[in-house]
Order: sequence, then C-alpha cells, then structure tokens
Amino acid sequence: MTRSLPLGLVLAGQVRRHPLVRLASLATHLGPVKGVTYRQASRIANTLRAGFPVKSSDDLAPVRVVLVCAPEKQLRSLVEELRASAVDWRRKVVLLCSGPLDSSHLADLAARGAEVGSLHALDEPHPGRFLVEGDRLAVRWARRLVEDSGGIAIEIERGSASLCAAGESLASWLLLALLDASAGCFRRAGLAAGGAGPIVARLAHRAVRSYLKGGRRACRLPETPEEQVRFRLQVEALRRADPALAGFLLEVAVLAFAHLGRDGAWLRKLACERAAALG
Repeated sequence: MTRSLPLGLVLAGQVRRHPLVRLASLATHLGPVKGVTYRQASRIANTLRAGFPVKSSDDLAPVRVVLVCAPEKQLRSLVEELRASAVDWRRKVVLLCSGPLDSSHLADLAARGAEVGSLHALDEPHPGRFLVEGDRLAVRWARRLVEDSGGIAIEIERGSASLCAAGESLASWLLLALLDASAGCFRRAGLAAGGAGPIVARLAHRAVRSYLKGGRRACRLPETPEEQVRFRLQVEALRRADPALAGFLLEVAVLAFAHLGRDGAWLRKLACERAAALG
C-alpha cells in the first residue's frame, strides 16, 4: 500500500454479535481484516462489505489503529498472536471492542508500546451510546470512531467496564424479571396478559421518571407501621396465589432495604417466619 490505512480489524466468532459493526465509520476506514483463518477473514470482509482479508497478523503493520473483537475465551490467544507478530506496536492504538473486558486485557501489547483502550456498546438502537476507556490516544480514536457514525461516546474510568456491565444487567434483564413478576401478580388477580402489560408499563414509566427527578430520594419504602402491615398483606395474598413468587417478592424487598441502607429488620423477621412455615 502506498499509504497507511487507518483501521485494521481482528475478529473471532460471529460478525453480527459484535456491536462494533453497527458503526458506519468502520466500513469507511477499514483496511486489513484478520480472522482465526484466512477463510473466516474473507467471510468477515464480505459480510461487512469493507476491508480486505489478510493471512497474518504481520499484515496489520501499515495501520494506525487495530480493533480487536473476540469472545472472552478466545481473546488471550489473539492477544498473544498479536504480541508475537513482527508489528512494531509503538504509537499504534489497539481497541478492545467486545464484551465487558477492558484495556487491562491488552497489557501485553501495552508493554510493547501500544496505546490501548476499549469500547463498549450500551444496548440501545443505532447509533446508540458507547462507553470508552483507556490511554488518552486510544480514547481519542474511540471517540472519533463512534462520533463519526453519529453515536455518543462516554468516557469512563479505566478498568470500570465490568462495573458498567453490572449496571446494565440491573437495568435490563434483572429489571425485566421484576416487571414479569409484577405482571404475574396482576394475571393471578384475573387480568389477561394484554391487560396486565399496560398497567405494569405505566407503573414502571412513572417509577423511572420519579427516579430521574429525585434519585434515591424517590425510593419510598414501606417503613411506617401502616405501610408494613399493607406489605405483609401483599406477601400473604401472593403466598396463597403463588408461593414461589411471594418468596421472590420478599427476597427482593429485603435486598432493596439493605441496598438503600434502611432498617429492614422487620422484613428479615417476616422472611424467617415464612421460611419456618415452609418447614
């Protein structure tokens, strides 16, 4: 090549599982594509309709930035292969672009002089938000890659990608489990699924709006004697209809009190009473 290509890609696994491919700027600037095999590299380039396949990690030498996308179990071997290549990593940027792993997993390349960072897609529609972290130059390139595609890049502290992934779990599949449990209560009260869903959606929407406005202060827990009595009645009613779901409600309530730093002794006592009743 007569000039340096800006982006190289090292990818293992299925192409579409990596959120990076939703960025339009990838196709615009992509050069060499390295897969586990040359045949896979060809499939990746064909799928992306961008770049060209290469056989060796040495072929990444002309690029300034290398993007690494791989399942966690394959990442170590890919990094070792890159480290062992003839590429001079000084002043090159390597961005890890898959899973909750952060730039610390590129330490071997950093030791060879690379500027390392990571880029993490939040589960949002295109173009969406991406979390970025790492060395200053790596963060700058990650921002450019995201923002040139119309997305939003949000810088986080180094080594905190997994913390953010935990936050995403709480606000996604764990939240959905709570919403499903809520809908289950309404269904057991005789509402059809089509009737329970909109009620749960409105309640959840109101709760989210309250939290965005008031933060933790919006988390009003049943703490007065009257509120405690009402919650006990809820647990008992649910126990008669669905004992397992009643246990779920009680366990979540105990954890919520503990998380918010409130006195949940009465709840723990209620949980013990329920456990004793179950034998």
